Amino acid sequence: MALCAVVFVVLAVAVFHVRGPIGVDRAIGGPRGGPSTTNPLEQLLPAAWAWARWSRYRRLAWLGSPQFVFTIVALLVVVAIVRRDRTLALVTVVGPAAVALLGWLLKRPIDRLIGATQSYPSGHATLAGALAALIVLVAYRLGGARAALLAALPAAVMPGLASIALVRLGWHYPTDVAGGLAFGIGGVCAVALATTTRGVAGRTRPAPRRSAAQH
Repeated sequence: MALCAVVFVVLAVAVFHVRGPIGVDRAIGGPRGGPSTTNPLEQLLPAAWAWARWSRYRRLAWLGSPQFVFTIVALLVVVAIVRRDRTLALVTVVGPAAVALLGWLLKRPIDRLIGATQSYPSGHATLAGALAALIVLVAYRLGGARAALLAALPAAVMPGLASIALVRLGWHYPTDVAGGLAFGIGGVCAVALATTTRGVAGRTRPAPRRSAAQH
C-alpha cells in the first residue's frame, strides 16, 4: 500500500500540469492513436487487419470500464453477503467506488493532458487495479493465503491487458496507466485496512463464548 502511494505521488508530481508525454512515456512507448502504427512491417498489412487489432484493444480496455468492473463488484458483494462477511461486503462496496470518485476528482488539480483531455490518473486503469486487489482480498478471506496466491496471477493479468490496450489505443500515456494502477490497488488496500482490525486482508474470527460461570 505504501509503495502504491509513493508511485502515485511521484508520477503525479512528474506529470503535474504537463501537456504531452514525459521522458518515461517516450522510453516505454507512447499512445499509438488508434489503428495507425509506426512499425514499417505492420504498415504492410491490410488495413482491415489494423482495424481488427484496434477492435481487440478496445475489448481489452473494456476490462477497466465501469460497466465491467462494477458488474464483477456486484457479484463479489453477493458472495460476501452469502458468506455473512460484513467487513468484506463493506470493502467490496466502498473500495472501488471510492477510488473511482477520488481518481476523477484528482484529474482536475493534476491537469495532465493528452490532447484536450485530463488523463492522470487513468480511470480505466484505476478501476482495473482496484478490481484485481479486491479479487485477491476476497480469495484470502474465503480460502486463506494459498487461495490469495492462486488468485493473484489471473487477477494481475486483467489490469495488465487493459493497461496495454489503453496505451495502444492512444487514450493514455504509460504514466497515466501506472498511476491509475497504483491508485486503484493502494486505495482498495487502504479501505480494507481501515475496515478491519488485522490489516488489509484480516480474516474475522468468531468472538469466544462466555461460559456459564462467567455470567
